[in-house]
Parts: sequence; structure tokens; C-alpha cells
Amino acid sequence: MFQPSQHDVRRFFCEAYRLQRDGLPLTPMQMPAADWINQHPEYHDDLADEAAALAAVLVALVLKPRRNVTRARLSVAGALANYRIVFANPRTKLLYGLVVIEGLLLFGIPAYVAAILFARSGVGPAEAGLVIAGMGFGCLVYGLMTRILVERLGPTLMTRLGGVVCAIGLSLFAFDWVWWSAIPLFALQGFGFFLLHGTFQAQATELAPAARGSAMALFACCFFLGQATGPLAMGAAMSVLGTPIAILAFAIAIALFGYLTPRILPVPRSRT
Repeated sequence: MFQPSQHDVRRFFCEAYRLQRDGLPLTPMQMPAADWINQHPEYHDDLADEAAALAAVLVALVLKPRRNVTRARLSVAGALANYRIVFANPRTKLLYGLVVIEGLLLFGIPAYVAAILFARSGVGPAEAGLVIAGMGFGCLVYGLMTRILVERLGPTLMTRLGGVVCAIGLSLFAFDWVWWSAIPLFALQGFGFFLLHGTFQAQATELAPAARGSAMALFACCFFLGQATGPLAMGAAMSVLGTPIAILAFAIAIALFGYLTPRILPVPRSRT
């Protein structure tokens, strides 16, 4: 069976557009493509450039943007106006501050997993990668259970439970077990992380409905800022307290963070 590559697809759509634009005959296979191109004039400039054509085609076929929608042009003034709308909400600064702390506390340890496991068991980066991948497995489990968790627990209990689950997984990693036991411990952290982060993310989408894209972009920026700062904070704590005590200190901080967050930024009961 013929399986075209991305390059083949790009060439096909660009060639169909070129022939149609120049009034040249189309093959039977190119005719449906030309009809599709006619329905999406917003992609004509991209199809004229082969390098941009594949991205345009994938956006249209996968994301299926709405037709006849007027979109504001990108500008610095427009971006600043959207940011003003976002920060007009008094909850914005609190939420962004909390997500910075979340990223710092939860992602301080992954950068040191390989060194810790090597010192304990002499294993290499492959084993460390498997351990860190456990977080992804925990996130998948959360994804399968999201609806049940939201309906039965609600955002406040989810946040507090997330802090406890993360703290349990991280605190047990402070002790010298066989290396593969760290995989389920990091899976616990991944599951707990999404219990916490899911409630933050849901609130971020409601900060400024008129500028939701800007609100989510700032939310992601703050989260990654905390994530980047986490290893620095964990490294400093390890150098002062030693590895096991530093890990336990971060675990306690995560548990407290999960418990106090609903008090600092209460979540309306009607929202998830």
C-alpha cells in the first residue's frame, strides 16, 4: 500500500494549488484537493511556499479551524491589552504565584534522579529515565480517572489529596530502596501532580474569557519558571541539609502546599 511521507503530502498540495492558480489541467486525484484549497483561501499564501504548506495542511485537517472568523493580527499592543485584561482579575496574581511554587516543589527532584540512583545502586541513565517516566504513567492514570475524581472529590479535595500523594511518593524516595522501586514512587508523584495541576489549569482558563489564550500563555510561563527554578532550590537544599533530609523537606512542603492552597485561593464549588 502506498504510504506518502510528509514531504509527499506537502508537494501534492503545493502542486495542486500551483496548477489551479495557473489554470492548468488537474488530475482526478488533485481535483478534491483543489476544491479543499478553494474553501480555505487563508492558506493560499502558505501553499505557495512548500516549507509552510505542511503545517497549514495539518492545522486545517487536524484542528479544523472555523471558517469566516475574523482573527486579530498579532501585535505588541494587542498582547499588552490582553495582559491587562488578564491581570484585571484579582485572582490572577495569586494563581500564577501558586503555580510557580508548584513547579518549584514538584520538579526540583527529577534533575538529580540519575545521580542519586547511581550513588545508591550504581545504575545508569537508562534506569533513571525509566524512573522519571513513572511520572508519565501516573499522569496517564489520572487522565483515565479524571471524570470520576472531579465528580466524587471536587477541586478542593483534589488539591489536598494531590499534595498528600506527591508527598508520599517523594518522601519514600528519600530512602535507599532497590532502584526499580522508585518507578511506582514517581508514578505516585505524577498522579498527585495532576490532581494539583488540573485544578490550577481549570481556574486559569476562567481568569479572562475574553483573553483566554493570553491567560493560558502566562500560566504556562509561570509554571515553567517554577519548574526551571526547582532544581536550583533542590540543589541548594541538598548541599546544606544532605540529600535525604532535603527530599523530605520538599515532601513536607508539598503536603502543606496542597493543604493550604484551597484556603489561599478558594475554588468556586460550581467549577472544576
